[in-house]
Formats: sequence, C-alpha cells, structure tokens
Amino acid sequence: MQAAAAVIVLVAVLTALLAATRARARRGAAATAYLLLAAILSFAGSKLWHLGSDLGSYELLRAGQPVAELYFERTGAGRFRATLTRLPEGRMAVYELRGELWRLAVRRLEWLRVEWDPGLGDRYRLELLEARPADDAEATAEPRSAYPLAAPTEHDLWSQIVAGGSAARFVAAGYDESGWQPLRHEARLRLQIGPRGLVIEPMNAAAEALVSQAADKAGAPADGLR
Repeated sequence: MQAAAAVIVLVAVLTALLAATRARARRGAAATAYLLLAAILSFAGSKLWHLGSDLGSYELLRAGQPVAELYFERTGAGRFRATLTRLPEGRMAVYELRGELWRLAVRRLEWLRVEWDPGLGDRYRLELLEARPADDAEATAEPRSAYPLAAPTEHDLWSQIVAGGSAARFVAAGYDESGWQPLRHEARLRLQIGPRGLVIEPMNAAAEALVSQAADKAGAPADGLR
C-alpha cells in the first residue's frame, strides 16, 4: 500500500512539473488544471501512505496460529518480570509488572465481506499488557503497570471504524481481552485469537496451576483459559 502511495506522489510531482511548463507557456487554464490534479494526487498519496503505515502495525491473522507467548518470573513481593514473545516471528520484549493479576488486549480488523478484502486479510495487533493488585482497594489506590504494545500512528483506522467512520461499512474493528488472570512464578502461556476472542493455553505445570486457581475462584472453568 505504501508502494502505491509512493507512485501516486511521484505522479503528483510530475503533474506539478507539467503545470509549471504550461504556466511558462502562458497557458493558464492548462496550468491551473494540472496544478489542481497534482494537489489531489498529493492529498490522496499522503492519505494512502499514512493508512499503509497504520495497517503495517498489524499482523496477518491466521486461523490456529498462536500470536504470542508469556513467561512470568517473580522478582519480589507483588512484582513479576514478564517476557512477551510475538509469534511466529519470535521477537521478545521484557516488562516489569506490579501486582498479582495480569491482562492482555488485542485489536482486530476483519473484512465484513470477502469481496471487499484487497488482499490484506484479517489483521490483529497486540495492544496492551497490564498488571494490578488482586485487592480492589489497592488496585484503585495504586497506579497500574500498563505497557502499550504498539506505537501510535497518524492514521488510526481502528479508532475511525469504532467512531463510525466510512470504513465501518467494509471493515469491523474488534477488541479482545484476556480478562484479569493471576500471575504465577515460572508460568508459561500461549495466546491465540479464536472465533470467540483471546484464548490462553497453559504450556507448563505452573501455568496449569493458574487454570485451577482461576477456576476455583470463579467456581467454574476460567474464562479465556483452556
């Protein structure tokens, strides 16, 4: 998409040069027409470039493909180090969390009809990793650990769709959260985006204990865990 934007901008520059040559030839009407066309092309190219930059922050959503792994290590009382690995590329980042509960959020962009998909496919973006104390009073009094997982872009298509912009006719904007889950030392979890939202799969014994812990507190199987 950004390549197409670059071509449009190049055509706009050439059109502006034509406008200059017509102006030197004292062909005012032609110069004005070319200049107007150059302005339209420049505007369209700029919008397309920013849109491509925003969509470039999303990953292709593949059915059954895990999107991330989380590994927690306790570093002190109510403190954990979280290692987030983005899948399938394997990029890793480390975050310091305060509290006993964690939550992860994901944005989604899904084409409403197959014929409207320009070949980009449905997309997702890891959005936010948070932690908070288990006690509600402490959670209100203390600031949460909150880490944005994506850099902001000038053209935020997802927010425009949520606000009811024209693109909402073609693309749906979704937002999935893991729900608040307990932190546990040496727990390794794998995250996948399923038809009903974010699914968390335990990958070791410590993570399996989290499933039991969350289920015991809820009195039923933990939401989002399997």
